[in-house]
Amino acid sequence: MSILNNKWTALFFLSMLFINVSVSFAVIYMVLEVTEMGHVIDHYEQHQDISMTTFIWKSIYFSVITMAAVGYGDITPVGYSQLVATIQSVIGYLFPIMLVFVLSSSEKA
Repeated sequence: MSILNNKWTALFFLSMLFINVSVSFAVIYMVLEVTEMGHVIDHYEQHQDISMTTFIWKSIYFSVITMAAVGYGDITPVGYSQLVATIQSVIGYLFPIMLVFVLSSSEKA
């Protein structure tokens, strides 16, 4: 029973880490957008007519998709956002590795 609890704890920790990293990168994208050092361009919405709520959700969406699937192509980073997205995608590649490690590891008694 201890092994199951440790694996669930590790999965919960990895999930919280994924969410934390995604939201942190979303904040970085928002800061880059506000300072005009980097932009995240949505190809399906007009950039100048975006509300604050849409702006926040667009940043979170782009961040999660970059972490999970290295993007879909509907949103494109420009400027320093490209560098940040590259770093985030490399970090995103580590999560499946950690997940496999956690699920395949056995606990010694």
